[in-house]
Amino acid sequence: MGFPWAAADQLTAADLNAAFNVKQVKKNSGGLSTGSGVDLDTVSITGLSANDFILVKYSFATDGNITNTGDLTLVNNTDSVTIGGLLNSTTGLGPNNAASGFALITAGLNDATGFVINVSWGQTNLSALAGSETTNRDLFKVTTGHTTGFTGTWTLALHKGVPTGTTGLYWRWHVLKFFN
Repeated sequence: MGFPWAAADQLTAADLNAAFNVKQVKKNSGGLSTGSGVDLDTVSITGLSANDFILVKYSFATDGNITNTGDLTLVNNTDSVTIGGLLNSTTGLGPNNAASGFALITAGLNDATGFVINVSWGQTNLSALAGSETTNRDLFKVTTGHTTGFTGTWTLALHKGVPTGTTGLYWRWHVLKFFN
């Protein structure tokens, strides 16, 4: 038995919803010229079971006016706990760089208030030739110290650390809930 869309050439949103019960909870983008330790955007998360998961698709780009962006992370704002870094780096992106990736967030297995994050991302230098100086990374992390569990009501934040330079960070994210 194949997937319900196996006969078609394209996977549609209706196919995805029918197969996985998916809900888009946030889609946004923007730019940031100043500020450190700020949330770029937030979304309220509620109604999850321990078997559900959240998928975050994110993209960042910088111009030449920034030396580095500072750490780019996903944070449980309700408890002020970092769930995980998106670039596995405290300095973030340098000038004329771009990165994008996916973060999968699930409930902790042994800890009712723990979160598990698996991040996969790629980065490239925009001033170099296309396809050169590309870095790809995978990160797996279990976070604890949350008072509000994954299945509770909490706020997910796309967060930026302390940058060097004043302008030039551009971002986009999509947050999807997958129900079991």
